[in-house]
Amino acid sequence: GAPAAPAVPGAPVAAGAWRVLLSDLARGVVVECDRDGRERWSFAGTRFPGLCCGWNDSRRWVLDHDECRLVELNEAGRSVAVWAGLPGRPASLRALADGAAIAAFPELGVVGVVERTGVWRWTFRCLGRPVDAVLDRQERVWVALGADTRITAFDRAGQPIQQLDLPARPRSVQWLEAAMPMDAGLAYLLPDLGQFFRVALPRERSGDGAAPLPQLVQAGGRNARFAHWLADGGLLFADAVGVRCLDRAGRLVWKRDGDVAGGIAVIGDRVE
Repeated sequence: GAPAAPAVPGAPVAAGAWRVLLSDLARGVVVECDRDGRERWSFAGTRFPGLCCGWNDSRRWVLDHDECRLVELNEAGRSVAVWAGLPGRPASLRALADGAAIAAFPELGVVGVVERTGVWRWTFRCLGRPVDAVLDRQERVWVALGADTRITAFDRAGQPIQQLDLPARPRSVQWLEAAMPMDAGLAYLLPDLGQFFRVALPRERSGDGAAPLPQLVQAGGRNARFAHWLADGGLLFADAVGVRCLDRAGRLVWKRDGDVAGGIAVIGDRVE
């Protein structure tokens, strides 16, 4: 097909032209690549860049791991704002479709949503150490808690309402609006087993009480730190060796060696 039109600074990412944001904590640099792994720009304005997320309206957030603040970058990779006042150092930070972000703070036992202005919309405390959190379309908050081998759904008041029991600790929990033809659902990484899964979650509970069955998407990601499932069925993940992009058949599309990622975020493909 025809190549995508070049991006205009400040313009939304064109359909099918998703990008990936990489925080290299070891080198102290943030890099944005196109969907083919080609570097578009880099930013070295924080000593220890950590978690990151981005929206299709040109905003990117990067956690300054050293000073525990959010640095906002524009579509060209320039710093435009700094948001201080985080209650602690988050273990996860994910963009939401309305322009806000959801974060999990394991040391505080807190999950919350922060507005684009840096103001907190809501927070709640939960028993345990939340290391990852996503929000689904029904306002359920799916949380991975520290060493727990399960993902628990909470309501906005912090009350547990559902859980998925797993064979190992989950990480990189992601809500997929179209994970499978029949239902939306969750995707997650089991780094101790080197496996990536998706599981469909029916809107209504099954009458026979049967638990939803996870689908193994890909094996071979042992000790992966971050993962993102792409809308075309592909998979992007980062480990201590580098970053890999696989197609839906598990074939390598591109890789970047040597990037010790403090975080990865995909922009223009899908947000929770």
